[in-house]
Amino acid sequence: ALRSCVTRPTVFLKRNMSEIRVNANNEMILYLWKANMDLQFILDPYACVFYVVSYIGKSQRGISKLLKDALLHMKAGYTTIKERFRGIAYKFQSCSEVSAQEVAYHLLSLPLSQCSRGNVYINTNPYKQRVRILKSQPILKDMDLVSEDILQPGLIEHYIQLPNELEDISLLNLQHGMNINQKS
Repeated sequence: ALRSCVTRPTVFLKRNMSEIRVNANNEMILYLWKANMDLQFILDPYACVFYVVSYIGKSQRGISKLLKDALLHMKAGYTTIKERFRGIAYKFQSCSEVSAQEVAYHLLSLPLSQCSRGNVYINTNPYKQRVRILKSQPILKDMDLVSEDILQPGLIEHYIQLPNELEDISLLNLQHGMNINQKS
């Protein structure tokens, strides 16, 4: 009967009757970790993706419906936006497994983490094949109608126009300097 209902590779742990309620574990890791563990054997990439996504979203199950219901309730009973916001925040905090700080960050759309590293795309296609950005409307309105200089200069254009005194600056250092100036 077991062979007919299992359609993909599966791991069955050999257990004694006294171990029927014991999670899958590794004795060495259990000794070193000194905490609960529940190992899941993943034998194909789709199962891995399914497990990770299910694990990430397990604390958020049902929250969307709960928040929609709370919002409908708020619209019916509360008058000010501040009272609605507080009511939704209370519902969100009381129904999920997150801290009050994380609830505040979610509601205010603040980033939960920051990174000291980033990725920068440098378009190295031939000049005629590069995708470019148009200059802003106010700048275009002030330009001559016959002007063909309608595209914003990109990183490579800035790099080409560096004065000779700055010839030791690499393209990477120039991008880093441009990012700092754009943030400040």
